[in-house]
Amino acid sequence: LAFLNKKSWHTGGMKQIEEVWKREAQLEQETKKIQELQKQMNEERKQEEMLGVASSAGHIEKTDRLEFMYRGVVATKQATPQTGDETMNKPFEMKENDKNMKLMETKQTPGALFLDDTTKSQNEQWARLNNDPMLMVRPS
Repeated sequence: LAFLNKKSWHTGGMKQIEEVWKREAQLEQETKKIQELQKQMNEERKQEEMLGVASSAGHIEKTDRLEFMYRGVVATKQATPQTGDETMNKPFEMKENDKNMKLMETKQTPGALFLDDTTKSQNEQWARLNNDPMLMVRPS
């Protein structure tokens, strides 16, 4: 009966034992994560209870905001210069020596015709007028 361990469907084979071991390790990791999350939730509840007691006693001013959404992991993260926040709200400035953009402006490259917004807006307007279900329902 020793040959059964070599069969692919037998539970005593090395592949099956390895799979069981991996799944047990995953289960262990998941239980650790769940325990950490429960611990964190209990700490947050305690903090909120303390804030509630302090606000009812008048030591802290109670505010009805959505601050709870920004506490925790999101609040601890700080903006890094890699996020591009400094360039987010600035208008685009084209470099003077950018040859590709100059060719696009003069419509000498493939895809340059798509830069015009006039055809797009005309097509959108036509589609809105002809495909609007409210216009179809409304009597003429």
